[in-house]
Amino acid sequence: MRAYTALIFDLFDTLIDFRRDRMPLIQVDGTEVRSTSRHVYDQFKTVCTDVPFEAFYAAFMDGYREAERIRAREWREISSEDRFRMVLSRLQVAPDDVPADFPEWLAEIHMAKLSEAMVFPAEHRPLVEWARARYRLAVISNFDHAPTARRLLGESGIVGCFEHVVVSAEEGVRKPHPEIFARTLSRMGLTPREALFVGDSLAIDIAGAKGVGMDVAWVNRDGQTLTDGNPAPDYTLGRLTELRQIL
Repeated sequence: MRAYTALIFDLFDTLIDFRRDRMPLIQVDGTEVRSTSRHVYDQFKTVCTDVPFEAFYAAFMDGYREAERIRAREWREISSEDRFRMVLSRLQVAPDDVPADFPEWLAEIHMAKLSEAMVFPAEHRPLVEWARARYRLAVISNFDHAPTARRLLGESGIVGCFEHVVVSAEEGVRKPHPEIFARTLSRMGLTPREALFVGDSLAIDIAGAKGVGMDVAWVNRDGQTLTDGNPAPDYTLGRLTELRQIL
């Protein structure tokens, strides 16, 4: 096995789990859905009083889908604030008719509720601390709100273990774009062969890291099958804590 200088981790569903079942449960047209939209709307309507929830929800989902299309097509990040600018545009709310920081305010409310679905498994902290004593560590995260990513790491008690926390919202590009990997390696003064990337997504983490010449450990909790078109990982883990065994 190659000797590594650094370990670079994906954030969500690798270090911190996203639990959709912990998202707020709301009613939309008689159907139960998991969404932060009602909480965001409760604050939105204090400024835009004449927009019904149904119209807001449609724009909320349109903004999400459009952001996802751009991300998938261009590997470009759309920040949470820009997503809410899309929502306001679809509702024909002129920027001059709301406070200048209105999109940021809506994004913060959305992130506060979304954060309630983020769970840091207790078993991950000893693993990260063990790794920190032996390797240089960093995080590369596809996430549209960098302050929330850093706050969650801080609340988990591990943010100080990482030399760099690289978040797509600040970089403008997202995995699997090679640039976000290249920037992180450059900031650490490393070549791709010196770092092992650890992530859960075949198409995003594994393909992206392998594309720049990094070795990869795939966290495959659900026992997925490697599909044609995706490069094979160098190591496969049933859970993150197995990383210690392969190293």
